[in-house]
Amino acid sequence: MGGNPMLDFLRNLFTSDFMGHGYCYLWRPEIVWLHVGSDVLITLAYYSIPMSLVYFVRKRRDLPFHWMFIMFGAFILGCGTTHMMEVWTIWYGTYRLAGIVKLITAGLSVSTAVALVPLMPKALALPSPARLAAANRELEQEARAREQAEDEQRRSFKQLRALAARMQTAREEERARVAREIHDELGQALTAIKIDLTVLLPNVLANPGTNLQRQQAIFRLLDEAIHSVRRIATDLRPGVLDDLGLVAAIEWAVDEFQARTGIESHVNLPDADLALNEESATALFRILQEALTNVARHARATRVTVRLAQEDGDLALEVRDNGRGIREEQLASGRSLGLLGMRERAILLGGEFSIGNTPESGTTVAVRIPGADGMLSKKN
Repeated sequence: MGGNPMLDFLRNLFTSDFMGHGYCYLWRPEIVWLHVGSDVLITLAYYSIPMSLVYFVRKRRDLPFHWMFIMFGAFILGCGTTHMMEVWTIWYGTYRLAGIVKLITAGLSVSTAVALVPLMPKALALPSPARLAAANRELEQEARAREQAEDEQRRSFKQLRALAARMQTAREEERARVAREIHDELGQALTAIKIDLTVLLPNVLANPGTNLQRQQAIFRLLDEAIHSVRRIATDLRPGVLDDLGLVAAIEWAVDEFQARTGIESHVNLPDADLALNEESATALFRILQEALTNVARHARATRVTVRLAQEDGDLALEVRDNGRGIREEQLASGRSLGLLGMRERAILLGGEFSIGNTPESGTTVAVRIPGADGMLSKKN
């Protein structure tokens, strides 16, 4: 009855039916232990190398050709096993098993050698340490140059912002000067002309004549001119802002807005005046004016609420309408000079500017200025 071929193969593989190498060494201890010690040390060295390579590959998965390290480690492991078999065969003549181990090692050796041939040009193409060091130096120089450019850009931006602030101040000063001249000189001149005409023509209304209609038209034009002068002067620089402060100026501006547009307007203001410097009060008032102008032009709103309050040490101004809202592409485009102007005014005060937009509830323009503690003072 035939046996199992696999069992027969394994039995023959591990059968020691040959003489061990010790017989070749005449069992001389100095020769035997010389070979044993040398092969053991070689085996330990060979086994430690693959473990180091596996650890290295696990830690550096970014390296190219990492599979080559694995193949080389397997080849070294086979070599170590071959030397271990040399120790075994000194006492046991299992040369079939030793041959199989050498065959496996030979296969790993040939595979590694074949894989190295096409890999060599790619490995040679890898940058050398000198090239990497040079590239690092170039990157460092580029980084320094970029930092210098960014610093210069920041300095330029600060200078532009300072220039913008100075221009805003100069423009407000010029507006105030022109408003005073228009109101004081042109307005007074028109009023004087009207008084003089009234004195020169005392009986115009009492004694109608052929020129009555024309004379009445002259007085009507004078009244319209006086009204226009006052309106232009107020638009340039409302006197209420300088005379009564920001809170009163906001209340006046909202009342004027409601009278001019017919949009229902409400204000929520503090019960005390704000002890703000002229620059801050002017910037907040101009932001309010621009926000109300946008509501009148674009929002199609029927209701506007303006709120000024002190919150957590900050001064907050909010203009909310119930209109159609502003489209996202308009916010993202950055082309609206009005929005840019409001944002820039808020930034120049060290504050924050935001626009909340929902189709259902309209648009909310919000400005928050930090450090408002102590800005409120009691009304006289």
